[in-house]
Amino acid sequence: MTPSDNYFSDGTRIWYAPTLWKAAESPQNSRLELRPVEDLLPGNFEDWAPLSTFKAAVEFFERVMAADLNYPIILYWEESLARDGPVPEVIICDGYHRLMKAILTKQPLIKAIRLWEMPPPDRVIKFTEA
Repeated sequence: MTPSDNYFSDGTRIWYAPTLWKAAESPQNSRLELRPVEDLLPGNFEDWAPLSTFKAAVEFFERVMAADLNYPIILYWEESLARDGPVPEVIICDGYHRLMKAILTKQPLIKAIRLWEMPPPDRVIKFTEA
């Protein structure tokens, strides 16, 4: 597995892990320690490709157990509009394996870095009209 195998996408843009880590080095970002709660995980795993087959799930959980908790997860807060005004939504850009390991091994805290700004994407997905 290469670093470019790990990426974050918002559906139209892609950031590879090395780009996120370079952005995380900026001193303007916040260094945090969070309780590793399941609330940070996406609610719906039905369509999540890494768990689409039994073999893929085993490989995924091997990566979870091999994850190094010395490295922080990288987060971004995005405000989504709600009936009562903007609501911050925590987005995990990098670190799902580390977060899952922290939850499974009952760690009291996990290191995190909050990006205040997303870096320019590595790729933009262009959709063509049919």
